[in-house]
Formats: sequence, structure tokens, C-alpha cells
Amino acid sequence: MVTTAVGTSSEGHGVSVQADGRIIVAGHSYNGSNYVVSLARYNNPSLPVELTNI
Repeated sequence: MVTTAVGTSSEGHGVSVQADGRIIVAGHSYNGSNYVVSLARYNNPSLPVELTNI
């Protein structure tokens, strides 16, 4: 299991596995004033390589 904190409060809502084995997790996080969409992409089985708030 991997836990990745994004912002002060974050929650994942969806997971997808790409054809190349990378795992995408979509959710939301709180940046201190607003809730924003967050994406994390993992290289299986390493730590996140990309974190994005939209």
C-alpha cells in the first residue's frame, strides 16, 4: 500500500491502470482555501512520479 498526501486533506475516488502498468488515482484535496481535483500517477510499484492539482 502507498499513501500519498496532497494538500492538507486529500481523498482518492477513482483508480485506473494504464496499458504500460502505471496506476492513476483521481480525487480531491484541500489547498488551504479550496477543494481542487488531484491526480497521482504511479510507476508500479514505485512511489509517485507525478502529482497534479487542477
